[in-house]
Amino acid sequence: MRVRYPRRVADDGLRRLEREAAQGDPQAAARLARERARVGAARAWMLVDTWPLDAKERAHDALFTPDGDLLVVGARRVRLMAPTPLAPVRGLRRPVAREVACAALWEGARPSGAPAGGIRVRPRARLVLGERRTSCGGACSLVVVGLPGLDRPRALHETDEVGFDAVAAGGDVVVAATSDVVRAWREGGGVTTWRHPERVRALAMDALGRRVLVVGERTAIVRDPAQVDDVAALALDAPPLPTCAVTADGALAVTASRDAVHVWETAAGQRVRRVPCDGALRVTLARSGLLLTVHGARVGLWDVGSGQQLGVTPRVEERVRAATLDPTERLLVAVGQTRVWTFRQA
Repeated sequence: MRVRYPRRVADDGLRRLEREAAQGDPQAAARLARERARVGAARAWMLVDTWPLDAKERAHDALFTPDGDLLVVGARRVRLMAPTPLAPVRGLRRPVAREVACAALWEGARPSGAPAGGIRVRPRARLVLGERRTSCGGACSLVVVGLPGLDRPRALHETDEVGFDAVAAGGDVVVAATSDVVRAWREGGGVTTWRHPERVRALAMDALGRRVLVVGERTAIVRDPAQVDDVAALALDAPPLPTCAVTADGALAVTASRDAVHVWETAAGQRVRRVPCDGALRVTLARSGLLLTVHGARVGLWDVGSGQQLGVTPRVEERVRAATLDPTERLLVAVGQTRVWTFRQA
């Protein structure tokens, strides 16, 4: 039985500040940062549940669907789970000669508003999986799987290369990288292909598919997936780690280095904030802009606008590979290679 969550109900004043800050009001942005810091400073996360995985499964990612279902992505299997309490609902196995190397949730474009009395349409979410070959011969696929039930997998693209290194999705666009070659597919048809200056290590995209951040071994470039020209190159001062994120509106991007997390303006490629943060091996952005960072056996929560740390989870018994917030942002899920943990605000 899958758990359904109601939409998160936020304070009207906070919502107003978020809108004004998004429109560029510096006073509203400062007040929003102070309010989030005031609320977030008291956040403490407590462990509420643990679920053991198969020791051979090698889980490496966790994603929440818009309806609150949890997807745990492993090398050999994708699990659909109910998050409270943790319990598997359905699984999707991949062929023995291939494994899942990367995954992204493809929610589709969302209208910004609806007329009075109108209906807000939410397209059906899908899961995109990039495979990697584990034995000689055969092709690797970029697979699209229907949600909520992991239905009707279909191959969007196949390659004879070793496999896919990164994938991202937003709006009507899916972007995937194989070595230094990046391709963007539009749902209505058409493919755009370009080469990154080096091997691609991470991809991230905004909710509408208008901006994609491509991170290599020494470079990070923001692109419009529909065009060949770059939008901006980020002025990195240290090699980036193989992780990145982009806010839902595409205005800000997040990268990580060995000693800090960096927040960038995507239009100009300029850094707007450097947050000292040792060993952030994975960064994830919630739709509201809250930032999750994975540090070994803990997960940190930050306000991406102010750089204020909003809390940290207790230490768990193995290294965390990925972390995500549920749609209500009250439940945090962390995934290790052989365990899943859920945390709730104390």
